[in-house]
Amino acid sequence: MSDKAILVASFGTLQEDSQRKSIGALETEAASFFSDRTLYRAWTSAFIRKRLLSSGRAPADSTEEAIARMLRDGIRDVLVLPAFVFEGKEYRDLCARFADIQKGEKTKAGNSSASAKFEKVRIARPLLSSDEDLDDIIRFLTDSFPCRKDDEAVILMGHGTTYGLGGIYSTLDRELEKRGLQNIMLGTIDSPEIGFDHVLSELQTAAKNGRHIHHLILMPFLMTAGNHVIVDMAGNQPDSWKSRLENAGYEVTCVLQGLGESEAIRRLLIRHALGK
Repeated sequence: MSDKAILVASFGTLQEDSQRKSIGALETEAASFFSDRTLYRAWTSAFIRKRLLSSGRAPADSTEEAIARMLRDGIRDVLVLPAFVFEGKEYRDLCARFADIQKGEKTKAGNSSASAKFEKVRIARPLLSSDEDLDDIIRFLTDSFPCRKDDEAVILMGHGTTYGLGGIYSTLDRELEKRGLQNIMLGTIDSPEIGFDHVLSELQTAAKNGRHIHHLILMPFLMTAGNHVIVDMAGNQPDSWKSRLENAGYEVTCVLQGLGESEAIRRLLIRHALGK
């Protein structure tokens, strides 16, 4: 076994098909691109890992368990590929745990010694963390929806965060408008400043300005099409985004495909891991 590893870290998902098409596909491509490294995986969501265990399915390691496993296996050089959209809590916690290990703290999983640490750790950027990334994502979106009609709009549902990092989503939303892509709109579940009401306001403003949008393509701005997509975005319950938009008078088509299912997105993440 090589003493070099690549760790693909993701939030995880309960949806097996989405996991296979997104994170699973990324892991396969990462193993191919970094063939001199042993592949490891970690899911950062304790809730998802617990749910999988309770249903009799084996989850991926936690970050802590993956670190302990790599130390036991004699890994000295770790490249971490985070399958996250932006530098939110999951990414920060991931970086912090590796920093703790490099300072000599014990892992809470396994039986690694207190002095065990890696000789080299590099953690790649998430998907959206620079102006260049912004350009790449906008190019991806315009390539994905090249033939929109005047009465159509694409609504992207991101996760967002409640602790102050919603700005990256607002920046992307403003940049889309600045570049003349007013019919691609972004909202989030957890960032109040750019939530569902923001999307509805943008649609209403478009109507006031003479852009009469009737058909909406609703898709996730998330790595996997998990429960947020199936329930919060496309569910039939009254508070889903689909139901609320239909109640506002729009015809809605849902795309149940996470960003990680796109080869172009996976290649952007691989490029970040390559240090580009």
